[in-house]
Amino acid sequence: SMICTVTEYNYLYKFLCLYESLDCPTSVLCIGDETYEKLKSLSLDNLTVYNVNETGLIRDETIEYGAENCTTQLHYLFSLAAQFPKYIMDNVNCDWVAYVDVDEYFYKSFDFILDNIGNKSIGITPRFLPDSNGVLGKFNTGVCYFKNDVIGKKALNLWVDCIINPNTPYRAEYGSVTCPDQKYIDLLWKKYKKDFKKLDVKHGAPYLFEYYDNQEDYVFIHFMKFKLLENEYDWVHGVRGGKAPWNTGEFINIRGVKNLYDEYYTKSLEIIKKYNLIISYKTIYD
Repeated sequence: SMICTVTEYNYLYKFLCLYESLDCPTSVLCIGDETYEKLKSLSLDNLTVYNVNETGLIRDETIEYGAENCTTQLHYLFSLAAQFPKYIMDNVNCDWVAYVDVDEYFYKSFDFILDNIGNKSIGITPRFLPDSNGVLGKFNTGVCYFKNDVIGKKALNLWVDCIINPNTPYRAEYGSVTCPDQKYIDLLWKKYKKDFKKLDVKHGAPYLFEYYDNQEDYVFIHFMKFKLLENEYDWVHGVRGGKAPWNTGEFINIRGVKNLYDEYYTKSLEIIKKYNLIISYKTIYD
């Protein structure tokens, strides 16, 4: 059984925060030799480290990842939410594989997720938003679980095909330029509904904090758009001032949210020191 995620060097502190918060065997796909060498040198328990160059998952600049004109490094990284779990499923003997985003932090055992999924073959975090029919779809790639059974494999293979095959018949309806990996999960939900679990564990994210009446008892929080600055942090980096209500960053003022972010910031600084990471303040989003 395997959790998997993807990191580049500048996200190593996020990955190591995630790793320390998990209680399951984990696989990580490293973008860049420097990332791979660093994680390999740490020899961490319950962690399998993959170099993207050795897996055949390197970026192909001729592929439109998920929708027309989606050829950038960012679109490619989005595509790995589907491609890397498929690689694990095809090459590792496991009962299930679950992709989790690198900028997540778990406060409770991953068993809470597994118990919630039960005997279903697919389990994915919903977005819980009123505009769930829009370009972003009904789901988020925060946790994407696939059981290693006939339906789980079929669904995962279909997701990958949608993302890397420009001739898929589903692009017209599901090929969203905004989130080229995410919208296709709606298709998996429609196609495999009886085997599909919409996760309903309490999880936080910039767009979700206001959904709950308290900011306690989370299974995990997705610190998306969190970014370390030289002496502080930004909680909506690269999207501040956008159209979505949470893009203003106002959610930080919801009672209890700032505490969660301050704790994550403190943890990030501890991780950087503990693992002797060199931090560059530039990321793929800049």
